[in-house]
Amino acid sequence: MLNQYKFEDGMIKGVKINNSNTVEVTFCLWDDKLINIIFNNYYKLKDNNSINIDIGGIVISLESAFIDEARKDILDGNGSSEETQGLKHFSFISAWEDKALLEIIAHSVKVVEL
Repeated sequence: MLNQYKFEDGMIKGVKINNSNTVEVTFCLWDDKLINIIFNNYYKLKDNNSINIDIGGIVISLESAFIDEARKDILDGNGSSEETQGLKHFSFISAWEDKALLEIIAHSVKVVEL
């Protein structure tokens, strides 16, 4: 789903955490087109002043220390091992520095064009 879009030279315009266990990221693509990236069944989020900063791309990882943290939190909170399966680490990487501006652990993602 995400590979259909070019995230380089785009910007995060907003991040919204919903009661429905989703995170919505409003993103402006390089051509000024707005999309909502909706992360379903999210467990963790780290934001490093991501709003209005140029993005170099999105990296998706199936294993990371951040995923390990989420798994531990799930199990420590009486969650099931099934909940820990299939987690993905989505990282929005700065265009100017090799660092993640926004990181989200979630099960799935979809994109809605605005």
